[in-house]
Amino acid sequence: MKLIEKSDAAWMGWAIAAAWSIPLCGLAFWWQLGSTGLVDETEPLFAEAARQMAATGDWVTPYYNGATRFDKPPLVYWLMALGYSAFGPNAWTTRLPSALSATALTGFGFYVLQRFGSGGAATRLQRWMAAAFGSAAIALNLLMVIWARAGVSDMLLSSCMGGALLSFFVGYASCSRGRNDDAERRGRAWWRPANGWYTACWVLLALAVLTKGPVGIVLPAAVIGTFALFVGDWRAIAAELGVPVGGGLFLLLTVPWFIAVTLANGRAYVESFFGYHNFERFTSEVNGHSAPWYFYFAVLLAGFAPLSAFLPIAIAHVQVWRRRFWQQQVRGDRLGLFAWFWFVCIFLFFSVAVTKLPSYILPLMPAAGILVALWASDRLTQPAGRPARGLLISGAANAVLMLLLAVGIWLGLHLLGYDPSAPELSTLLLQSTIPVVGGTIWVLAAGTIAWVLWQRRWFWLWPANVLAMALFVATVMLPAYQFLDAARQEPLRELAALLVEIAQPGDELWMLGHEKPSLVFYARRPVQFYHRPRHALAAIGRGDHPLPLELLAIGHPKRIADLQAAADRSEIISDRGAYRLARVVFERAP
Repeated sequence: MKLIEKSDAAWMGWAIAAAWSIPLCGLAFWWQLGSTGLVDETEPLFAEAARQMAATGDWVTPYYNGATRFDKPPLVYWLMALGYSAFGPNAWTTRLPSALSATALTGFGFYVLQRFGSGGAATRLQRWMAAAFGSAAIALNLLMVIWARAGVSDMLLSSCMGGALLSFFVGYASCSRGRNDDAERRGRAWWRPANGWYTACWVLLALAVLTKGPVGIVLPAAVIGTFALFVGDWRAIAAELGVPVGGGLFLLLTVPWFIAVTLANGRAYVESFFGYHNFERFTSEVNGHSAPWYFYFAVLLAGFAPLSAFLPIAIAHVQVWRRRFWQQQVRGDRLGLFAWFWFVCIFLFFSVAVTKLPSYILPLMPAAGILVALWASDRLTQPAGRPARGLLISGAANAVLMLLLAVGIWLGLHLLGYDPSAPELSTLLLQSTIPVVGGTIWVLAAGTIAWVLWQRRWFWLWPANVLAMALFVATVMLPAYQFLDAARQEPLRELAALLVEIAQPGDELWMLGHEKPSLVFYARRPVQFYHRPRHALAAIGRGDHPLPLELLAIGHPKRIADLQAAADRSEIISDRGAYRLARVVFERAP
């Protein structure tokens, strides 16, 4: 009877978990996922390379616009191409791998926190609160929402890497059986993984490498290695991981493609991928993406807002300086410590790297969510009373950060730079309801936090933060996506659809001024990009384009007019937004 009651309680708990996780992930990652077109300039590069794979059947070498694209390994292209084969090439299927990855990572984080959150002495309320709050913290932050809705490789890498680290921890904790640990370890085969979780860790590490290269194993190895050395379990962990079989499985999954692509492309691939896109990105500035050493502090403050106000106290809550204390804890109680090493290793690695981009620290977001969730489940479930100074300071910082977000929305729109693809964008955004709604949400949220602190109702700190971020996503971020798409991307999509209808066999397609990869994807044909008309005319003069030449040209109206002035015949077909489409004919060299 007790077993039945326990089973019913477990099913009820996981039903509640589903009722929480489905709308959470639905709002953050899935709602209106495909309602906007591809966003220039990075997303269409991935989309077109995947479309080429699906169209040509070449699953080894990625191509974009007739040239090889060696930026990333193939996993994200494979997944997109499979989606295109099933549902057709469009924005939704392009973003499908990212949305699925974010959902899986959030769900896995919920599971691990529910199972191991707050240690062995935690109450059932604390475990479920850690799981609910942690999953919300993982999902509802700017970095996760933005990259879960982008058809690029960053979210897939974060999910594979995060899944590998979470699998490692579950496998590590599952090997703890109490007093007979040493006997069990002696009787365990050292050459193969000790359990299925460790095997899953190896598989996910391989997928991370197939997503973005060596960083997919270097960073998890750094996290696991420093954690193992700190707790003094490195020999046991090395044996439990089963390096001979696990490492062999990893190599079996990763090496064949790297061999195949190297055989197909030779030295060009090795120098481009391993040299330029990995080594040089770490040691030198690439594509102008350098930033000062404190860059990721700012990214984390804004990207994990408003919960970033609690990160300092959550990190301090681990008390990593108490090494002997942590060594005495059972394995399952070390989740907070493991998340600490996860967070710190990734943050330091990318802070040292010369090339810096906001998306690089996306893989530490699950660790940040876990740290804040463990602190919250421990502190915010305490009865009302005199709070610790750290809680009051963090709560006050939380309210101040919300006010800064309200000001930042208005100020950011005023400081928005000129975009030649949408010249009136800044003015239109300021005239919309987006800044008013966004500012109102954060001002009201800050007032709510102040009331909670005044009333000493600590538990309500986390619902107030989660609700504010959910409202911000639903009423500001998603409408902003629609607004930006209509102003910046839709005119180009409309012209691409028009030129597909009117293009004749033998027509070339040129784009002047703007270099927008989405045109290649939507036009389903190669595009010749020229920055200025004189560059295009010089190419004709050199004989790069055989005469007579008939082409469709898209670009800024002035640059199209300059090209028309040098042509023998031309015709303006349509204007959309900042773009003009024209047919231009050259019968002799200009």
